[in-house]
Amino acid sequence: MQIVTLRPLIGRDPLTTILATFGVSLILQNYALWQFGPVARKINDARTRPFQLVSISNTPGTGW
Repeated sequence: MQIVTLRPLIGRDPLTTILATFGVSLILQNYALWQFGPVARKINDARTRPFQLVSISNTPGTGW
């Protein structure tokens, strides 16, 4: 994104660079909305589940 949009604007009016950056942010936000949808999703807290580093099983035939 920087190579395509901002690098050609080096040395030009700062307002042009600000507007280009604003336009890029709008494009990225709309792309994220299109990909993931507008509804927020809950991420399960990893601390609520018991942490198990190694699984030891006495069940025959498991291979480990």
